Amino acid sequence: MHQFPPSGNIERRKHLRLALRLAGHIVRQSAAGQVERIAMVTRDISIGGFFAYCGEEFSHGQQLVCILEVSADQQPLRASLQLSSLHAHLCLQCTVRVIRAEQHSEGPRKFGIGLEIEQYHVVRNVSPSTAG
Repeated sequence: MHQFPPSGNIERRKHLRLALRLAGHIVRQSAAGQVERIAMVTRDISIGGFFAYCGEEFSHGQQLVCILEVSADQQPLRASLQLSSLHAHLCLQCTVRVIRAEQHSEGPRKFGIGLEIEQYHVVRNVSPSTAG
């Protein structure tokens, strides 16, 4: 059975999406060998992936590492990951593959990327700025 969004298009996603804004960054190695962190923010997330906005363009099929910051006020997500409130600072470190890439708008986060999660793990009790 298919779900039909308001636009009338057939919904092809495998998993239910949750409109959830999580801050994070994409970690990659530059041509000079330096580690770069590119800021991003999610638009929505599911068990299979997420859509995010960032300031860099990525290619379909590209594999990336993303760090998503899960704040203490994200109780539904914390509950689904079985995380207690004792872990005030935690991040999800995800290996993802770009399955959609588009120019979104002008400004600091002008590119949208659909990312499929290949694997992830929870990093607990760390400062978000040092994860990754």
